[in-house]
Amino acid sequence: MAESYVDRVANELADLALADQAASGDVGIVEEIGKLLGASSQTLQETYLTAVRVRRAEARARELLERRQANGFKNAPPPKAAPLQGLSEEDKKAAEAEIERKATETTPVDSAKAAAEEAAREAAEIEAEIAAVAARKAEEEAAKKAAEEEARKAAAARKAEAEKAAKAEAEKKAAEAAKPVVGPWDLEDDAASAPAPSAPAPAPAKSEQADKSPAMPRRVTR
Repeated sequence: MAESYVDRVANELADLALADQAASGDVGIVEEIGKLLGASSQTLQETYLTAVRVRRAEARARELLERRQANGFKNAPPPKAAPLQGLSEEDKKAAEAEIERKATETTPVDSAKAAAEEAAREAAEIEAEIAAVAARKAEEEAAKKAAEEEARKAAAARKAEAEKAAKAEAEKKAAEAAKPVVGPWDLEDDAASAPAPSAPAPAPAKSEQADKSPAMPRRVTR
């Protein structure tokens, strides 16, 4: 069956998101991509989350197989016993099938334990992703508040500078207004009101008529 477009896109996004998580250490990127997809397409979101879970399960299975191979299969089940000699081919096949079934059979307790461990791992991963998203949001809020505080301080500083400049300008204008205004008319008034320098009084001139008048006779009293 040909792969659908939704499956192909979901698989590609799952690979990219898990690669981003492995490279950046951001455990919240997978959930963030899922929320982004869910805002527009629930189908793509569900397929993407399924692809992520499949890849994580595959990674855990491969990790277990690698550990078993690395320690020389010490935890591997014992090899099955050979059927007893003298059995017919049909009995041999039945015995081998029974041995195979018992070797691979798991008890309900083992199944429940494995399911609980798987659920615990998935819950821990989800909690880690949620905590990472919450921490990132808290950092963004703190950065936003710090930026707002810096902007408030800068605005207060600009306002104080403007008020200081306006006060200085008002004081300058007041000082200029208090100075007496001196114009050309004041210079003319000062020149007119200033006393003229006194010239030396001319010597009294002798009247020619007085010089030429005859002398009055002295009156003689007898």
